Amino acid sequence: MPAVWLSAQAPDASAEIQRRVDALPPGGTLVLEAGSLRFQGIRVTRSLTVRGAGIDRTHVARAGARPFFEVAGAGVEAAFEGLDLDGGGLPAAGLEAVGIRALRLRDVRVAACGVPPTGSLPDDSHGQPVDGVYAKDVDEARVERCVFLANARDGFIGIPVRRLVFAGNQSRGNGRMGCTSDVDPEHRAGGPLEAVYLDNQVEDCGTGGLHVESEPGLPPVEARFERNRVVGCGNRDWGYCWGLTLGLNARGLLRDNTIVGTGLRSSLAAYRNGIHIARPSGPVRIEGNRVLDSGRCGISVDESPAPVLLRDNVVQGAGDSGISAYRIRALRVEGCRVEGARREGLWARLCPGAEVIRCRFQGNSAGEPRAHPAVRLEACGRARLEGNDFGGEPQAWGVQASPRALALLLSLAGNRFEGRAGHPRLSNRPSGLVALGAALLGGVAGAAWIARRRRAAGRR
Repeated sequence: MPAVWLSAQAPDASAEIQRRVDALPPGGTLVLEAGSLRFQGIRVTRSLTVRGAGIDRTHVARAGARPFFEVAGAGVEAAFEGLDLDGGGLPAAGLEAVGIRALRLRDVRVAACGVPPTGSLPDDSHGQPVDGVYAKDVDEARVERCVFLANARDGFIGIPVRRLVFAGNQSRGNGRMGCTSDVDPEHRAGGPLEAVYLDNQVEDCGTGGLHVESEPGLPPVEARFERNRVVGCGNRDWGYCWGLTLGLNARGLLRDNTIVGTGLRSSLAAYRNGIHIARPSGPVRIEGNRVLDSGRCGISVDESPAPVLLRDNVVQGAGDSGISAYRIRALRVEGCRVEGARREGLWARLCPGAEVIRCRFQGNSAGEPRAHPAVRLEACGRARLEGNDFGGEPQAWGVQASPRALALLLSLAGNRFEGRAGHPRLSNRPSGLVALGAALLGGVAGAAWIARRRRAAGRR
């Protein structure tokens, strides 16, 4: 289709740009030359491409408190490339897309849409969206090499985008999250089906870095988080704060991500986790991630009816437990390294058959007035702890398990237990594993003695 060129020097070019957009044939291209433009509220109701000269060459300021582009219409495919959109702090999203088939952003910068609040966020279901990009009921979105900077709410939000690819982007200083694909708060559109986050850099976003979830009864999310770096997020007290979140009714893979400094300046008692998995709908794999200096847990997994695998992750400096797992039907923690957690290296509750294999726990609970075990198991019957290294732990014991776990044949093959004195041990006090083990051995010996007495009485 033919391109339409525009270089506007007028204080407000909105009318001229709207006229040219309306004159484009379906699938046409509007090319904005290098320089500075000012416009707002351009309505797009047919497929088109808007192409600037580059993210550092075509600068657009807002002429009023409306999105730069308002895209709507079934079947519409809209693409935006090479633009710098400066919202000027005015209370409106930078770009709004509602009910369209496809949205594509490449080399676009969206900044200062609204002002990131210092207090509570606006309620999600009321008021004007103040996100960098607000996408509602969109079938597909691909966002690549974009920058979302200091927007009042999210850098990019889809409620939902059914197939989202968010790759190679930077999201900094946004009031809430760097990017999220969530359900429609008014429940008018089904949950997202797929979300892929690759190679993104997210810094200093108020409540979290990257997030996806659906709701029970809506379609589940297939999610993939790979090679993302999330730094200094979740440091404002707005109800929740996480680095990466795989939320309700979601499943998938989190691999080779780096999460640093989650929730360190938040006063919330809960959350503040580097990686948070909440009631997934299917299997989850958490592999090769580095989670450093989180306000609470480095990695937390809650209530999964499907298998959860944590493999080759490094968790350092957690403000609570390094890894926390609750009600996981099939939990396997393999090859992980947990160092410098304030409390337990691993705390598993109600995880029958949990497996902890070839992990290393070092320097956890150091300096705490109350010593915590490296691994605490509560109601985790048939658990297996094999080939782990507890040699660097300063606390009272390496493993603490409830009597129920021991009664159901807890396996402790090939683990290394060395305390400060340098000798193998499970506990340095007459309780925990040592006391329970002694009780079991005593019970066996007592039963054998009774049997011998009965045989001797029978002979007499």
